[in-house]
Amino acid sequence: MVLKHITSEFLIGEEETDGHSPMKFLCSDDEIYYCKYRVTSKKDELDLLVYEIVCHYLCEHLGIPTPQIALVELTKDSFEPKDIPRNKLYAKPGVICFGSHIVNPAFLVNDTQLIKSKADFNRYKNPEDLIKIAIFDLWVDNTDRGKAGNFNLLVSTKSGKTSYYAFDNAFTFGGVNSLRIFNPSFEVSTVDKLLNTDYFRSVIKFIPKAERVNIAQKILSLCHDEAVSDIITKTPPLIPGAWNTLPGLYPRMHNFLSNVQRLQKIEHLVLSSLSKI
Repeated sequence: MVLKHITSEFLIGEEETDGHSPMKFLCSDDEIYYCKYRVTSKKDELDLLVYEIVCHYLCEHLGIPTPQIALVELTKDSFEPKDIPRNKLYAKPGVICFGSHIVNPAFLVNDTQLIKSKADFNRYKNPEDLIKIAIFDLWVDNTDRGKAGNFNLLVSTKSGKTSYYAFDNAFTFGGVNSLRIFNPSFEVSTVDKLLNTDYFRSVIKFIPKAERVNIAQKILSLCHDEAVSDIITKTPPLIPGAWNTLPGLYPRMHNFLSNVQRLQKIEHLVLSSLSKI
């Protein structure tokens, strides 16, 4: 695994969100990235950036389209602190942020965009990927896809076909409330998950049940794959030392993802839900 390391060139703006409030930068590779760092005094918050990196590679392993990522070092002349009010306390020159490449053109999916007809469904290039994303969210305990109509899903239309992209995986492994304490004993829940939304059901109902189950079983088998361990093993050398990541985080992530009882519960929840749509 190789993670690109670039620098910020020009601040486009700070996003107003209730999470990391990412900073939008033009970077040294002439591409635009949404850049995240910690916004509170809690240094453990930087673990969320590690989650972003691990989950990016897990998404790739599962065949889930997701924006490319990079490490972005902030440079002195690329921004003014007054222009990043949410980030100004900690986003200083020399700080290394997590960067997510912009998908353009793209629009956010929301809960008012239900798929109401086969014609609407046929506009999408990869509707089956919503099943993959729903399983991924249960597996990594994503607490931020499906809450209050926020799916952290992008749709991008090219050549007449619209594709889904999953992004923003910071609040996985139980999110902020579970920093450095998440473990396999945590209950597998569909609360605030894509699987439990009207939007998900509006799409999946157009996929034949046998096909849904086949997709799900293939993805569930990938969750057991040895490549998962390989991804986690190869992550530590990619992480900036200044992020203060504790060595125990990686075994904890591996134990969480590979726990057989959790995977069995996830399989039951997924197959049961898909059969009822």
